[in-house]
Amino acid sequence: MKKSDEVVKSVIDKIDSARMAKQKEIEKEENQKNGEKEKKVSKAKDVKKIALITAAGVGSRVGQDIPKQFLNVYDKPIIMYTLDCFQKQPEIDAIVVVCLKGWENVLEAYIKQFNIDKVVDIVPGGETGFESIIRGTNAIKKRFKDDDIVVVHDGTRARLSSD
Repeated sequence: MKKSDEVVKSVIDKIDSARMAKQKEIEKEENQKNGEKEKKVSKAKDVKKIALITAAGVGSRVGQDIPKQFLNVYDKPIIMYTLDCFQKQPEIDAIVVVCLKGWENVLEAYIKQFNIDKVVDIVPGGETGFESIIRGTNAIKKRFKDDDIVVVHDGTRARLSSD
C-alpha cells in the first residue's frame, strides 16, 4: 500500500471513529431525555461527511501569473486532482470549496468540465488561511447539521488516493 493510500485510509478511519462516537453521544442524550433504554438502532447513517477544500491562496512562492491551485499538470489544474479524489471517495457526501476571490467562475467551469458533482458550494476566501477556513465552516453550518463531520484539506495538496 502506498504511503498516500495509508494516509487517506487513516483519515477515513478517524472520520468513522469520530462519527460513531458522536452518534453514541447523541443516542445517549436522546435516551436520557426520553427516559428510554439505549436504542439499538443507530442513526449514524444520517451523519454527513463533508470535505472542506481550501483553494484561496495566491501561491506567491511559485512565482507564476496564476494561483498555484489553477496551474495545469498534465493538462489538468492541480485543484481538480484534489477534488477528483474526494469525488471518488464514497464516504464523502459533499464538498465545499473555499476559492480565491475572483476565481470562483473559473473553478465552477472546471468543476463542470471534470464532472465533479459533489461540490455543493464555492465560498470566496478570506485574507488568511484561517479566515478562509472560518468562511468555509460558516457556509457548511448554513447547509448541514451540527452533528455532521467536516474534513479540512488544502486543495493544492493533490497527492491523494481515492482508495
